[in-house]
Amino acid sequence: MKKIILLFFFAFICQFQFTRLVVGADSAAVSLPKFDTNQIKSISTHKENINAVAISPNGKFVATSAADRFVVLSEIESGKELWRVQFRGVASSLAFTPDGKRLAVGCRDKNLIICDVNSGKESAKFDTFTKPITAIEVSPNGKYVAAGFDNGAVLICDIAAKKVHKELLGKVHTKPILDIAFSGKSDRVLVASLDASVSIWNVNDGKWLYSFKGHRGPVKSVSYDRKDEKIVSSSTDKSIIVWKPASNQKQDAKELILQRFTGHTAEVSFACFAPDGGTVYSASIDKTFAQWNLRDGKQVMRIDVGQVLNRAVFSPATAYNAVWASGKQAAVVKTEQLKFIAPTYQLPANRNTFSNLPVVSNPVARFNLSADQSGKGSKANLNLSVLKSFSLKEARSCFFVNPQYAVSAGAGGVGVVWNVETRRVEYLFSHGALFTAVAFSPNSTVIAVGSKDGSIILLEPSNGKILAMLKGHTAAITGLTFSQNGKRLASASEDRLVINWNMDTGQSIGVAIGHSEKVAGVAILPDMSKTITVSADKTIRVWASTNKFEIWNESTQPEKRSEFVSVVMDRGGAWFAAGCKNNTIEIWQTNEKKRLATLSGLSDVPVAMAIAPDGKYLVSGGKDGVLVVWNTKTWKAEKTFVQLPEQLEKNITESKKGWVRNLPQKIEYEPIISVSFSNDGKKIITSGGNNSYIWNGIN
Repeated sequence: MKKIILLFFFAFICQFQFTRLVVGADSAAVSLPKFDTNQIKSISTHKENINAVAISPNGKFVATSAADRFVVLSEIESGKELWRVQFRGVASSLAFTPDGKRLAVGCRDKNLIICDVNSGKESAKFDTFTKPITAIEVSPNGKYVAAGFDNGAVLICDIAAKKVHKELLGKVHTKPILDIAFSGKSDRVLVASLDASVSIWNVNDGKWLYSFKGHRGPVKSVSYDRKDEKIVSSSTDKSIIVWKPASNQKQDAKELILQRFTGHTAEVSFACFAPDGGTVYSASIDKTFAQWNLRDGKQVMRIDVGQVLNRAVFSPATAYNAVWASGKQAAVVKTEQLKFIAPTYQLPANRNTFSNLPVVSNPVARFNLSADQSGKGSKANLNLSVLKSFSLKEARSCFFVNPQYAVSAGAGGVGVVWNVETRRVEYLFSHGALFTAVAFSPNSTVIAVGSKDGSIILLEPSNGKILAMLKGHTAAITGLTFSQNGKRLASASEDRLVINWNMDTGQSIGVAIGHSEKVAGVAILPDMSKTITVSADKTIRVWASTNKFEIWNESTQPEKRSEFVSVVMDRGGAWFAAGCKNNTIEIWQTNEKKRLATLSGLSDVPVAMAIAPDGKYLVSGGKDGVLVVWNTKTWKAEKTFVQLPEQLEKNITESKKGWVRNLPQKIEYEPIISVSFSNDGKKIITSGGNNSYIWNGIN
């Protein structure tokens, strides 16, 4: 029986529907999905435990054998038992021939029997053996059946001639053979043994080629990938090893280990390659299946079956039928009908009260840096080779007034201007310092980027040319905002200062001094008469922009307040929102010292906020990757956007197509550090991780 066995796990996850993704998931709290047992149909029952299962190449029939010495053939579609034959000895292994017309039965009474599938009658018998048979396998070309014995010997038998073709020479194994697998060309055979090793042999001359030694317990299964380029083995030591073939007999086995997968808590009964060649599936007596990524060695899926699987097989011909045996019962599943109970991702500390709101998880566009996004290299004022050496970690972004472009400036010290339509890089910019804030002037004339060293660079939007550098702060810039006419720029910093800049001259027109901790955000009234600041010192201050005198200082009961982390002002200037470190947002009327509302229920600190141009909605986001939409009339949350990791979004898309390539056990949403509306309010941009996301507007 060729151990394609765990490919049936591939068929199972083909039908997996990722149906219960909850906003604000805690990456550490993931429950394993379980099979829906209502989709399982029993097809064969024995009086003793089943020890071998085989499925016909056309996926229509299943053969089982057990310690009761019976071999049973059943039809999968109807579940009907076609025949039941009792042998003199216990059948320890079963394998169909490639044409599906015959069934090879290896018995512990030292007989290898070939049966006619239609009748169950014996058509050939090899009875010259002196030791009990423990494993058999039929070659893909149908010429040979390999038999392994409990003394470690292996014989290659010619099915047509009904005689031994080759004996695998040399005392390589001295303990029972547990599994056998042929290469796709039928010219090599793998042998797994109780002695914790795997050997490889030449089928034509029976010569030993190499032994793989790396497991610390008996090897339970072994198989090739489809191209015979890699080998996978599983063991009682709870591990799976992926090997590359040896080039010579003296090669160190440790050099041949491509991956060692650990994570099962008990013996790994089966392991095999998936059809794509990029993943490995495994089954364990710890009642779980797992999927492993060959590229990074990580476990990307684990499913709880709820029962110990002592045998399992899958039909590669139909990709519909999977069979497993547990105890005395064999069962079949039509994978097109199989449903899973999806894993539930718990809310972080159960604090997010918006789990029932409409969720948007598919952005209009995602921007990230890769070598194929070089865009128009002639426009870049930074060598494009930088694309390979940095990422936009903790990116800050905002929309151009003309929504054709978006700008991202990352903590890595490089900024990128993206073409929204082509989703490619227009140009890059940098001046040697790490970026901490970015803003775009309403009149489309300047990009302002603040840095960790306290400097601010002004860029030409059309080509990325540096127009000026503003110096006045001595610590990282925490916030930048333009006046609505683009003539004034206000900057906030960790140095506790707020500076107003004249954009016509590039000169400072005054410094606001008074905060005792870093200034977390700044906003300018539409008529430029006042500047509003929020700080980690738990105060909100309003300044007269012309003379920098403090008009009022909201510092009531500081012992009961939280530090402020962000601020954003309504376009009309009537009210502003201040984000707090205690996961709340305070809404204040600008001209009066009056709090209009306090928004609560967030699962993270609202470090990013923006107000729609028409003032109808406020959006807030945090490092939990959830953007919440608030109605400014009712001050209630109405919708959420979720920054799903790119790979997870691909997985969900693939699952809808019937195939999940890499379903992660843990979800870590990309943080939201900045958010902004387009000038027409039809688009929203969010960023903070390695990606920037563009979303359709609120309505």
